[in-house]
Amino acid sequence: MQPIFINQKDNFTANFGDALRSSAIFYYRTGPGFRTTIAFMNYWKSKRNLEVAIVASLRTMAGKLVRRERLRFGDATVLNYSPSVDAATFEGSLEVESFCTENLVIPYSAIMAIYETTSGVTMVHSYARAYSRHEVEDGRCICVGEESCWTLRDRPGVRSFGIFHNGPKQMPPQRIVLRVSGQSGRQQAELDLPALAPYQTVKVIPSEHLPHLASLLSGAPGQANLSFQLGEGFTRMLVGNEAVDGSDMQVTHSNFNYASHRTDVIEDPRACGYMYIPDAGISDKTVIIYPDTDSGRYEVTDGSTTTAFVTGEVVTLPCKEGVLRFRRTDGKLPSRIVTAIAGNAAGAAVPFECSLGVLTRAQPPKRLWWGVCAARPDLSSTLIAHDAPEIYGGMPANAVIKVSLHSSRTTVALERELGARDVDTLGGGIPLHELFDDPAAHLGSDFGYYTAFSEYPGLTWYSTLANQRGSLCLEHGF
Repeated sequence: MQPIFINQKDNFTANFGDALRSSAIFYYRTGPGFRTTIAFMNYWKSKRNLEVAIVASLRTMAGKLVRRERLRFGDATVLNYSPSVDAATFEGSLEVESFCTENLVIPYSAIMAIYETTSGVTMVHSYARAYSRHEVEDGRCICVGEESCWTLRDRPGVRSFGIFHNGPKQMPPQRIVLRVSGQSGRQQAELDLPALAPYQTVKVIPSEHLPHLASLLSGAPGQANLSFQLGEGFTRMLVGNEAVDGSDMQVTHSNFNYASHRTDVIEDPRACGYMYIPDAGISDKTVIIYPDTDSGRYEVTDGSTTTAFVTGEVVTLPCKEGVLRFRRTDGKLPSRIVTAIAGNAAGAAVPFECSLGVLTRAQPPKRLWWGVCAARPDLSSTLIAHDAPEIYGGMPANAVIKVSLHSSRTTVALERELGARDVDTLGGGIPLHELFDDPAAHLGSDFGYYTAFSEYPGLTWYSTLANQRGSLCLEHGF
């Protein structure tokens, strides 16, 4: 099978054709001790003054439609959606589609899923989607799954998992390949997958196919990748780790195995990539450099220590505030190197992991950011931001940042202005209640959204969710 070429320039320039529909498919589960909420903001209106029609489709794991309904924002700018089901427990998928008579530019919807267990909280942005018919006919699909950037933390009481969603086309039986690496070596398992029904969801639990996985990992995190094919669906996966008793779970999304798929490079042979690490007020955190890079040799430095690595090697570094600089030592730097910030909070059974990446000067400027947040008695948020002066020149002293808090209760937002002097404080994180007057009254028991706008395009924003039982998760903004 020929490798697929992933052109990051198309992604940076939003070269997706005339997108009149966008889609996002999430794993959806509900039952005793588990709740899923799909939360999104009317960014179509805020960003480009577009009116959209939104349709949500709930399906079983087998892909059977359970319910479909039209969603409306009403007199609010945020919508929190948890469709009711007749059964006491439910596991399947939820697709959210938006339609417009004007070009949406991006064919995947900027939506968040939040999963709450008895002890934990975790969140992930849109990862999978079903392609539109014109994308299929134009050949704009990535349906050959070579998915990586999947951390395994299997040990007694904890297991890893990966979830993918088929698109609208039925697929014949296939053999999918799971590859894992850990402290004690590498293993592979070939799984015979029956025919995939349209919109079927598949959950892969590595320990069920590699019974000695925990011994292979030897108490340290491992990595996995998976090869499979979908019918007119984007191959991105939900990956994570969960307590076997269901009390805790942490998720993020996979990314391409760039050792299998190909990607473009930056032509300047002196080009560097940068990963900026905010303090974020989290003491116990690490940086993960995922192993399946574009095949080659690399080095990463924090200015005092330099680490060399090659494709296939997992690199885990102590995570301290600052910047990491990446360089390719045997060729041109690829446009994409996938990394993560991972960490634990006191009392959490499973560490959080936030999939990120390395920024380069090819990165397009971005002035408006938005992301999910909460101000419930049992769940709080911190907003985090950092500058990227090596790429954008540094935030001017007179720059203004407008931060707003949007609610599912009203179209009126709380607002706050910040300046360049506040960026250092934002690097450590500012709790929502310190930014706004009484955010709990504004948001109530629902999730809300922050927006952050500045004419200076060099800031990157994040938010956290933390509960009173010691669970914490971090996600970058849209």
